[in-house]
This record gives sequence, C-alpha cells and structure tokens, in this order.
Amino acid sequence: MAWSVKPETEAPTDDAREFLPFCALQAMGSYYRYAEPARREIILERCRAAMNDARWRMREAAAMALQRIGEQDFSALRALFDGMKSTANALEQRAFVAALAHPPMLKEQANVLYALELSEEILDQIAARQTRYGAEEFRVLSKGLEYALSVFVERAPEAGFKMLAKFAVTDDKRMQKIVKSNLGKARLAKKFSQDVERIQVLMNA
Repeated sequence: MAWSVKPETEAPTDDAREFLPFCALQAMGSYYRYAEPARREIILERCRAAMNDARWRMREAAAMALQRIGEQDFSALRALFDGMKSTANALEQRAFVAALAHPPMLKEQANVLYALELSEEILDQIAARQTRYGAEEFRVLSKGLEYALSVFVERAPEAGFKMLAKFAVTDDKRMQKIVKSNLGKARLAKKFSQDVERIQVLMNA
C-alpha cells in the first residue's frame, strides 16, 4: 500500500517510477473484495486522493481501480459516489463517469440507469453554472463526458437519448460540444441513426 501514495517528487509523470503508484492502486482495487472493512476504507481513501492527483496517469489509475471495485461490488462504488457527489470537484466528477463507463459493470440495467442519473446531475450543474470549474479541470471533465455518455446511452437508449435531448437545446457551447461528441460516436451513430438525427435537428433548430 505504501507505493500507492508515492508523491510526484518521487514518481514524476512519464518517469518509470510512476508505474509503482499506478500499479499499486490497481492491485488495491483488485484486492478490495478480500480486504477487511478497515483496509477497504483505506483503499477507497487512496482512490479518492488519486482522483485529484496532478498526474494524469494517477487520475486514470483511480478510475481503473474503481472499476475493479465496481465489478466486485457495485453497491460500494455507488455508496462512494453518492457520498461525494454533493461536493465533488471537476476531477472527481470526471473519475465518476470514467469509472462507470466500463462495460462489465453495465450488464445490469440498474447500473446503467444509475450512471445516466449521476451524469445528468453533473450536466445540470454545468448547465446551471452552479460550480466554478478551473479551465484545465473542466477540460478533463469535458473529455470524460464526451465519450462516457455514449457508453451509457447505448445500453439504455430510451432514457439516454431523452437525457441528450434535454441538453441539446441549450445555448451553452460547452454542453453542445459534449452532446455533439457523443452523437458522433460509432456506438450511437451506427446503431441508433434515427435517434442521433433527431437530436442533431434539435441542436440546429
């Protein structure tokens, strides 16, 4: 577990030493199901910390470790996100959607609907300008939303396209970019061409 907290000074970006904390966090995610309650809490704390790491690989490691946890116990993942979402910053919100955009966890329809619900809450905050996003932090969040939503919509198209339609009519260029990017993903454009065209018409109205 000690490797998982190696700071950037000891494991800088693009340095081979960065793989020590990166791999350690993955191992902790895999070990979650076998850990006793106290160790489980430590694992979740390390994931929360890594969501906000300055190193992009460590932020990715957090999402991947959470996916490993979610495959074993989705309720634990949901409880973590529900406990954080009211005060979550952009990097944490990005970790939420990136972790949830994991096909093995989306075999259960209830999990897909939860992913859509949480995504909609994040989009509502952006649209209402309720949260102050730093430029770089919002760029990271936006990149996550620009692909993750299509993963959720593919698996629950009725609810998913309803959500996209809601945000397609906004004048917010940031929101338009997120919606347009998801509509352009092959998983939607090829399988649901009529729904995609309908949303595009709304955006151009």
